Amino acid sequence: MKRILLTFTLLTVLGVPACRKRTPKKARILSEEVQIKTEQGETIVAKGSLFLDESLGELELVEEVDAQQNSIRDDLSAEPLMAGDALFEEVANEQEALADRIWASRRVEQAKHGLHNIYFDLNKYAIKNSEQQKLEDNIKAAKKLVDGGTTIVVEGHACQYGGSPAYNMMLSEKRARIVANRLIKAGISEAQVKIVGRGNEMPIVMEEGEQRQAPNRRVEIYPLIEQ
Repeated sequence: MKRILLTFTLLTVLGVPACRKRTPKKARILSEEVQIKTEQGETIVAKGSLFLDESLGELELVEEVDAQQNSIRDDLSAEPLMAGDALFEEVANEQEALADRIWASRRVEQAKHGLHNIYFDLNKYAIKNSEQQKLEDNIKAAKKLVDGGTTIVVEGHACQYGGSPAYNMMLSEKRARIVANRLIKAGISEAQVKIVGRGNEMPIVMEEGEQRQAPNRRVEIYPLIEQ
């Protein structure tokens, strides 16, 4: 009979569902009825009561589970960040490589068609006398290109010593527009001339100093390269 009561007690304790609430509960009495098989193969019905204090040993279990879940969340959140950083770096490298290819293609197209950069003085957008001959050569080359249905890009640039980024953007657009106006005045259709201002975002030289930055104060003319 002692063995039967011990078995009943174990079954009753194991059968109590785990509770995950943080607030301790009052002690209560459970009444259960279970069927137990004896060693002789007989089935008997046993009844009993169990005094259960659910406030004991509960908080430690809850906090331990919370700690495990927080650890899992930390592990899961770390991997996407690492993957995201790697992906961002890969995309940045691809974009830089694409920009280099476009720049190289532009230089090849300029040289192939006899187009030249036009350079400007600091904070100026008037075409200098020393650049007039290059501009005339550009007009002749541009006419040949547009006759073949090609659009011409006139792209203005500024150096970092011109002023604020907004000012440099305005200055680069004025430089591009004054060159484009000369092309249009020479007979090139306005519809085949695309004007772009880049500010000081795309320097040719990175050295510090107003004189060393002179190559950045320019207008580039090149055929539109379709991507």
